[in-house]
Amino acid sequence: AVRIMLEANVLPKGALQLVVGSLGDAFEHLTSQDVVSFTGSAATAAKLKSHPVIQRESVRFVAEQDSLNASVLGPDVTPDAPEFDLFIKEVGKEMTVKAGQKCTAIRRALVPAELLDAAQAALAARLEKTTIGDPRDEATRMGALVSVAQREDVRAKIAEIAGDAQIVYGD
Repeated sequence: AVRIMLEANVLPKGALQLVVGSLGDAFEHLTSQDVVSFTGSAATAAKLKSHPVIQRESVRFVAEQDSLNASVLGPDVTPDAPEFDLFIKEVGKEMTVKAGQKCTAIRRALVPAELLDAAQAALAARLEKTTIGDPRDEATRMGALVSVAQREDVRAKIAEIAGDAQIVYGD
């Protein structure tokens, strides 16, 4: 979307910039005429918003922080219903698109207790069909994480979650 906006040439040069990953010293160059928009965790938003340059220069800071981003399976749905299939398709897609790294990805799948086993089995079957690999390969449906550090962060979060929940797919 950013590329399309830039190619449309409707904004003044330099008016829109996108940073994916580490900021380096980018904040050191901000002035009161700049706006920083951030999408991500509340913890990171708080850290960025309290950056000394943001404070000193009164840089406008806009944050889209953690949101519910949930998919809810209704109690009246049965495993043979089209709504069940749609639920599984969307949750599976959100787990794999951009390796699950979309800020708007579904973070919570709420399933009635009596449908949990069926939903878990259907989602595992869908994930089993996901081709993981080089994102430049047409057959790949899920690429790698951005860095080894990010991989380790994901593993740490999984270990934390596993303290309260059972891992039901993957290792």
